[in-house]
Amino acid sequence: MTTATILEDGYMPRPPLTVDQYRQRCGEELGRSHWITVDQLTIDAFAALTGDHQAIHLDRQQAIAAGYPSTIAHGFLVADRRARAADHPPNFATAPRH
Repeated sequence: MTTATILEDGYMPRPPLTVDQYRQRCGEELGRSHWITVDQLTIDAFAALTGDHQAIHLDRQQAIAAGYPSTIAHGFLVADRRARAADHPPNFATAPRH
């Protein structure tokens, strides 16, 4: 059986893994998609939409006081963006070659 790669650098998508297999691969690249920008305007809009106005999402100084380098995105916002990335796979013809 011949295996074809997708990118010139040899990258090929991996099949779904079990939770234990994901844990064993902590720190490894598991897949690629296009970049997703999550800026403060997006975080603020998500807070307004969901009613989640927790300070670590909206107030930089309070987020820093809580131990974060700056404000952080809501978990559900990140999950939503990740799901949207799956709907728009990368264009391998224009993908950067390393």
